[in-house]
Amino acid sequence: MKQQSPFLWLAAGLLLSAMVVYDTATWIAVSTDPVNSFQQAQTQYLNKYSIPSGNARLLTLIFILIGSLATFCLVKSHYSSSKSLTISIKILISLNLLLILWRVFSLM
Repeated sequence: MKQQSPFLWLAAGLLLSAMVVYDTATWIAVSTDPVNSFQQAQTQYLNKYSIPSGNARLLTLIFILIGSLATFCLVKSHYSSSKSLTISIKILISLNLLLILWRVFSLM
């Protein structure tokens, strides 16, 4: 069986990580606007996605799944990449795990 390139795993992990970071930055930008109340900020945030009936829990679960997939891809690339990339990959894995934990905490 042909071994897959670590750069494919890295590219997939980076793309998925970028999606999670963009979504988190969007929520922070919308929620820190002093004009909006929490309900207005939540409505404005949910309007950016085509989730039926504005289901915030479903959207949170989707981004937990995307963050988990990103972490998996980065771990796969970490074990098959050169030593020069391992520190940056470890930082990205830590960032993804932190964002996943934040999402899980926000579900409570």
